[in-house]
Amino acid sequence: MSLGRRKLVLLACLTWVSPASADEALTDVRIQLKWFHQFQFAGYYAALEKGYFREAGLDVTLIEGGPHINPTNEVLTNNADFGIGTSGLLVSRSKGKPVVAVAAVLQRIHPIF
Repeated sequence: MSLGRRKLVLLACLTWVSPASADEALTDVRIQLKWFHQFQFAGYYAALEKGYFREAGLDVTLIEGGPHINPTNEVLTNNADFGIGTSGLLVSRSKGKPVVAVAAVLQRIHPIF
């Protein structure tokens, strides 16, 4: 299994991975955020702070995004291992780009009456 595929499996199955031992080398993982550092990425920040990634054998770096950053392109050009993107990933896939959605996270906006 390639290193990229192992990173994908490790990140996708984070809750099922046994804790890394102290003498085990950590796998570097770069995650490209789709926007500036802010609350919508709180789960990633909390996992870093609490050591969950490290316990799973991952040394995670969160890369700040912005209006001119395309997470899909950052992954395709190897500037990041994973990207937090939008439904635009489906367009990239339909155009033959070698991308895979690991998870779909939905937000529900409550209407104000």
